[in-house]
Amino acid sequence: HNEAGDNFRFVIQTEDLLIPTNEFLAPGKVLIIKGIDRLLIPNKEPIELTAGLYAPFPVGTDFGPEVPILEANSFVWSPAPFFPLIVKRPDGFIGPGNPSGKTGSEYVLDIGSFIGIVRWSAFEFLYGQAWPQGIDRKIIEVDTQLGSTASLIRLRPGRTTPPFLIRANTHLAVLSGSVNITPAGGRTQTLTPKQYAFIPNGLSIVLSNPKTYSGPTAR
Repeated sequence: HNEAGDNFRFVIQTEDLLIPTNEFLAPGKVLIIKGIDRLLIPNKEPIELTAGLYAPFPVGTDFGPEVPILEANSFVWSPAPFFPLIVKRPDGFIGPGNPSGKTGSEYVLDIGSFIGIVRWSAFEFLYGQAWPQGIDRKIIEVDTQLGSTASLIRLRPGRTTPPFLIRANTHLAVLSGSVNITPAGGRTQTLTPKQYAFIPNGLSIVLSNPKTYSGPTAR
Protein backbone atom coordinates (compact mmCIF):
# COMPACT_ATOMS: atom_id res chain seq x y z
CA HIS A 1 0.00 0.00 0.00
CA ASN A 2 1.31 3.46 -0.86
CA GLU A 3 -0.44 6.80 -0.53
CA ALA A 4 0.55 10.18 0.87
CA GLY A 5 1.95 9.69 4.36
CA ASP A 6 1.22 5.96 4.44
CA ASN A 7 3.60 3.41 2.91
CA PHE A 8 3.36 -0.30 3.86
CA ARG A 9 5.60 -3.02 2.41
CA PHE A 10 6.50 -6.70 2.69
CA VAL A 11 10.27 -7.21 2.46
CA ILE A 12 12.21 -10.41 1.78
CA GLN A 13 15.94 -10.56 2.62
CA THR A 14 17.58 -13.45 0.78
CA GLU A 15 19.54 -15.98 2.81
CA ASP A 16 23.34 -15.46 2.93
CA LEU A 17 23.20 -12.19 0.96
CA LEU A 18 25.40 -9.57 2.64
CA ILE A 19 23.57 -6.28 3.14
CA PRO A 20 26.04 -3.40 3.60
CA THR A 21 25.81 -0.50 6.02
CA ASN A 22 22.90 1.77 5.14
CA GLU A 23 21.51 5.08 6.38
CA PHE A 24 17.78 5.64 6.86
CA LEU A 25 16.65 8.70 4.88
CA ALA A 26 13.12 8.49 6.33
CA PRO A 27 11.64 6.99 9.50
CA GLY A 28 10.56 3.38 9.33
CA LYS A 29 8.91 0.73 11.49
CA VAL A 30 10.03 -2.87 10.94
CA LEU A 31 8.58 -6.14 12.27
CA ILE A 32 10.49 -9.33 11.49
CA ILE A 33 7.98 -12.16 11.07
CA LYS A 34 10.24 -14.98 9.82
CA GLY A 35 13.88 -16.00 9.65
CA ILE A 36 17.13 -15.01 11.34
CA ASP A 37 19.14 -11.92 10.40
CA ARG A 38 22.73 -11.69 11.69
CA LEU A 39 23.65 -8.11 12.55
CA LEU A 40 27.38 -7.35 12.28
CA ILE A 41 28.35 -4.51 14.62
CA PRO A 42 32.02 -3.51 14.11
CA ASN A 43 34.38 -4.78 16.84
CA LYS A 44 31.56 -6.60 18.67
CA GLU A 45 29.98 -10.05 18.65
CA PRO A 46 27.28 -10.55 15.99
CA ILE A 47 23.66 -10.28 17.14
CA GLU A 48 20.96 -12.60 15.82
CA LEU A 49 17.72 -10.79 14.98
CA THR A 50 14.80 -13.20 14.98
CA ALA A 51 11.10 -13.23 14.22
CA GLY A 52 9.18 -11.09 16.70
CA LEU A 53 11.62 -8.18 16.76
CA TYR A 54 9.90 -4.82 16.28
CA ALA A 55 12.23 -1.89 15.63
CA PRO A 56 11.64 1.79 14.85
CA PHE A 57 14.31 3.37 12.64
CA PRO A 58 14.70 7.15 13.12
CA VAL A 59 15.92 9.35 10.28
CA GLY A 60 19.69 9.49 10.00
CA THR A 61 20.49 6.23 11.79
CA ASP A 62 22.91 3.76 10.27
CA PHE A 63 22.22 0.02 10.30
CA GLY A 64 24.33 -2.94 9.30
CA PRO A 65 26.12 -4.69 7.82
CA GLU A 66 23.76 -7.67 8.14
CA VAL A 67 23.49 -11.18 6.71
CA PRO A 68 20.25 -13.20 6.82
CA ILE A 69 21.31 -16.71 7.81
CA LEU A 70 17.73 -17.86 7.26
CA GLU A 71 15.58 -15.96 4.77
CA ALA A 72 14.13 -12.99 6.67
CA ASN A 73 10.61 -11.66 6.03
CA SER A 74 9.46 -8.33 7.44
CA PHE A 75 6.59 -5.89 7.34
CA VAL A 76 7.75 -2.29 6.97
CA TRP A 77 5.76 0.94 7.46
CA SER A 78 6.84 4.51 6.82
CA PRO A 79 5.21 7.90 6.22
CA ALA A 80 7.75 8.51 3.44
CA PRO A 81 6.51 8.74 -0.17
CA PHE A 82 9.48 6.70 -1.43
CA PHE A 83 10.92 3.20 -1.02
CA PRO A 84 13.47 1.86 -0.20
CA LEU A 85 14.03 4.08 2.83
CA ILE A 86 17.79 3.49 2.88
CA VAL A 87 20.90 4.48 0.99
CA LYS A 88 24.20 2.57 1.00
CA ARG A 89 27.03 4.01 3.10
CA PRO A 90 30.69 2.94 3.46
CA ASP A 91 31.82 0.59 6.24
CA GLY A 92 32.34 2.50 9.47
CA PHE A 93 29.77 5.18 8.62
CA ILE A 94 28.15 6.75 11.69
CA GLY A 95 24.69 8.14 11.11
CA PRO A 96 23.97 11.75 12.10
CA GLY A 97 20.83 10.58 13.93
CA ASN A 98 22.70 8.33 16.37
CA PRO A 99 23.06 9.17 20.06
CA SER A 100 26.63 9.94 21.06
CA GLY A 101 28.80 6.87 21.48
CA LYS A 102 26.43 4.40 19.79
CA THR A 103 26.20 2.90 16.36
CA GLY A 104 22.83 3.13 14.68
CA SER A 105 22.45 -0.64 15.02
CA GLU A 106 22.88 -0.43 18.81
CA TYR A 107 20.50 2.52 19.04
CA VAL A 108 17.77 0.77 17.05
CA LEU A 109 18.03 -2.33 19.27
CA ASP A 110 17.82 -0.13 22.38
CA ILE A 111 14.51 1.40 21.30
CA GLY A 112 13.09 -1.75 19.71
CA SER A 113 11.31 -4.61 21.47
CA PHE A 114 10.45 -8.28 21.14
CA ILE A 115 6.70 -8.53 20.81
CA GLY A 116 6.64 -11.83 22.71
CA ILE A 117 7.43 -10.13 26.03
CA VAL A 118 4.79 -7.40 25.72
CA ARG A 119 1.75 -8.27 27.83
CA TRP A 120 -1.74 -8.88 26.47
CA SER A 121 -4.79 -6.87 27.60
CA ALA A 122 -8.34 -8.15 27.20
CA PHE A 123 -10.64 -6.08 24.98
CA GLU A 124 -13.50 -6.57 27.43
CA PHE A 125 -11.51 -4.62 30.04
CA LEU A 126 -10.33 -2.02 27.54
CA TYR A 127 -13.62 -1.34 25.76
CA GLY A 128 -16.43 -2.92 27.76
CA GLN A 129 -18.57 -6.04 27.85
CA ALA A 130 -19.67 -5.73 24.23
CA TRP A 131 -16.36 -7.50 23.57
CA PRO A 132 -16.41 -11.23 24.43
CA GLN A 133 -13.69 -12.96 26.39
CA GLY A 134 -10.86 -14.40 24.32
CA ILE A 135 -10.06 -11.27 22.29
CA ASP A 136 -6.88 -9.52 23.39
CA ARG A 137 -4.55 -6.73 22.33
CA LYS A 138 -0.96 -5.79 22.97
CA ILE A 139 0.31 -2.32 22.10
CA ILE A 140 3.84 -2.51 20.71
CA GLU A 141 4.46 1.18 20.10
CA VAL A 142 2.63 4.50 20.04
CA ASP A 143 4.56 7.15 18.10
CA THR A 144 2.86 10.49 18.77
CA GLN A 145 5.28 12.35 16.51
CA LEU A 146 4.40 10.28 13.43
CA GLY A 147 0.84 9.53 14.54
CA SER A 148 1.30 5.76 14.22
CA THR A 149 0.42 2.85 16.49
CA ALA A 150 1.63 -0.74 16.23
CA SER A 151 -0.52 -3.40 17.92
CA LEU A 152 -1.19 -7.13 17.92
CA ILE A 153 -4.67 -8.61 18.17
CA ARG A 154 -5.29 -12.18 19.30
CA LEU A 155 -8.59 -13.98 18.68
CA ARG A 156 -8.91 -17.31 20.37
CA PRO A 157 -10.70 -20.14 18.48
CA GLY A 158 -14.35 -19.42 17.72
CA ARG A 159 -14.22 -15.79 18.87
CA THR A 160 -15.83 -12.95 16.87
CA THR A 161 -15.49 -9.23 17.45
CA PRO A 162 -18.45 -6.86 17.42
CA PRO A 163 -18.38 -4.44 14.46
CA PHE A 164 -15.71 -1.82 15.10
CA LEU A 165 -13.84 0.91 13.26
CA ILE A 166 -10.52 2.67 13.68
CA ARG A 167 -10.19 6.39 12.96
CA ALA A 168 -7.05 5.96 10.89
CA ASN A 169 -5.76 3.96 7.96
CA THR A 170 -5.05 0.46 9.28
CA HIS A 171 -2.76 -2.24 7.92
CA LEU A 172 -3.87 -5.68 9.05
CA ALA A 173 -1.45 -8.56 8.49
CA VAL A 174 -1.75 -12.12 9.81
CA LEU A 175 1.20 -13.52 11.78
CA SER A 176 -0.24 -16.94 12.67
CA GLY A 177 -3.46 -18.90 12.31
CA SER A 178 -6.18 -17.40 10.14
CA VAL A 179 -8.84 -14.72 10.43
CA ASN A 180 -12.11 -13.99 8.71
CA ILE A 181 -12.55 -10.31 7.95
CA THR A 182 -15.93 -8.87 7.00
CA PRO A 183 -16.10 -5.21 6.01
CA ALA A 184 -19.36 -3.29 6.40
CA GLY A 185 -21.53 -4.06 3.37
CA GLY A 186 -18.93 -6.47 1.95
CA ARG A 187 -18.25 -10.18 1.80
CA THR A 188 -16.12 -12.19 4.18
CA GLN A 189 -12.52 -12.97 3.22
CA THR A 190 -10.16 -15.38 5.01
CA LEU A 191 -6.57 -14.29 5.56
CA THR A 192 -3.73 -16.69 6.44
CA PRO A 193 -0.13 -16.03 7.56
CA LYS A 194 1.66 -13.26 5.61
CA GLN A 195 -1.63 -12.20 3.95
CA TYR A 196 -2.65 -8.58 4.34
CA ALA A 197 -5.65 -6.26 4.17
CA PHE A 198 -5.75 -2.47 4.02
CA ILE A 199 -8.57 -1.00 6.14
CA PRO A 200 -9.27 2.63 5.17
CA ASN A 201 -9.99 5.23 7.83
CA GLY A 202 -13.49 4.79 9.27
CA LEU A 203 -14.44 1.48 7.63
CA SER A 204 -16.31 -0.79 10.05
CA ILE A 205 -15.20 -4.43 10.09
CA VAL A 206 -15.78 -7.68 11.96
CA LEU A 207 -12.96 -10.14 12.69
CA SER A 208 -13.42 -13.78 13.65
CA ASN A 209 -11.26 -16.83 14.20
CA PRO A 210 -12.66 -19.64 12.02
CA LYS A 211 -11.03 -22.36 14.13
CA THR A 212 -13.60 -24.25 16.19
CA TYR A 213 -13.38 -23.79 19.94
CA SER A 214 -12.88 -27.13 21.73
CA GLY A 215 -12.18 -26.05 25.30
CA PRO A 216 -14.32 -26.10 28.46
CA THR A 217 -17.78 -24.53 28.50
CA ALA A 218 -19.90 -23.05 31.27
CA ARG A 219 -22.55 -25.31 32.78
